[in-house]
Amino acid sequence: MYILPESYEVKTAALDDIKYVINPTFTKPQVSKLDKENPEKYTLTNERYIPGTPSCHLISKLLILRAGFVGINNIKANDYVNVVLQILTHVPPLRNFFILENLENRPELVKQFSLITRKIWNPRAFKAHVSPHEFLQQVIRTTKNQFKLDEQGDPIDFVTRLLNDLHRQLGGNPKKQASSIIYKLFQGQVHIQSQEIVVGGGVGEIEGRESRLTFVPGRAILDRDVQFLILTLDLPAPPLFQDKVERNIIPQVDIFTLLAKYDGRTSQELAGERRRFKISKLPPYLIFHIKRLTKNEFGAIEHNPTIVTFPITSLDLKDYAYSFAAPPGTSTMYDLIGNVTLESALSPGGQEKRVYKVQVKDFSRDKWFVIQDLIVEELEKERMHLAESYIQIWQRQKH
Repeated sequence: MYILPESYEVKTAALDDIKYVINPTFTKPQVSKLDKENPEKYTLTNERYIPGTPSCHLISKLLILRAGFVGINNIKANDYVNVVLQILTHVPPLRNFFILENLENRPELVKQFSLITRKIWNPRAFKAHVSPHEFLQQVIRTTKNQFKLDEQGDPIDFVTRLLNDLHRQLGGNPKKQASSIIYKLFQGQVHIQSQEIVVGGGVGEIEGRESRLTFVPGRAILDRDVQFLILTLDLPAPPLFQDKVERNIIPQVDIFTLLAKYDGRTSQELAGERRRFKISKLPPYLIFHIKRLTKNEFGAIEHNPTIVTFPITSLDLKDYAYSFAAPPGTSTMYDLIGNVTLESALSPGGQEKRVYKVQVKDFSRDKWFVIQDLIVEELEKERMHLAESYIQIWQRQKH
């Protein structure tokens, strides 16, 4: 820091806190305690906070904040980016990597993601929120305006692009497993069996037409493995015709019904083929995309409001994966650690507006918080199923 126009440097320990807030740094012992100890701190306005929790005048009216759970500014329409930043920076090994690793010689997107991760988990913050402006500017440059801060995008599109860009800029090879921290944590594999649908093929016909979802014996079946970072779960279509009573009933489905897609027996018709899927490699962290938004034949986006129920802990995937999908000595049980939700609201002009929130777990206190931009509230576990889950991250249990 310099005094102008005299141009002499200011050297005083009083500036150390400002320098730290601009570029927070951590030691390994500090990082090792993030999910175990989260002591209360104070902002410049003497608000009590705990590193990792959102700025929260709504939490018991005590102005408590925990590092890692701070709000993120919505500059204009970047809420879809904010929920992705929150959920990814609460994946412990990913967070620890971007906090501790020396990334000074990496491309700018990697450095900006590292910086905002460190700011979110900063235990010496001046304020109870973080600005994503620098990160957003780099996203705009990297994606060549595909994602903007003044136009709302889709979180699933953004998290897919971000993970692949981070993987590539960390030196990862798109064809090589575990070649970056991204692939080590999130990359899994699905085995796909496919068979061409031949109308009027004779064998396996039903009333002159081949059963489109039943694999025909004796016909060629193509086997292949496909890598994934995100696993898509398809919702059943909501009822088309409802009476006055049914309109007030929100349809529900449990997550096991959606996972049946990957049981190796259930078939789907896709691109003139019948296909069935089974997971052949389970990653340490599993990302689900619950597909709610689809484009109809007229180009309009349709929103499926079906509520998905799920266990918060001990989701067992053994029925949807081969026995060799989990490495020896590892579990097929997963615990939820992050959940992006989608809500629809009508704007004053009558147009549909999408509202994204994120539910994240505070491991140090075994509590959950829901964050919408700057608003952070403690969330009761029993209320987690009431929202429309859109993106989930699950952590594999340790034996």
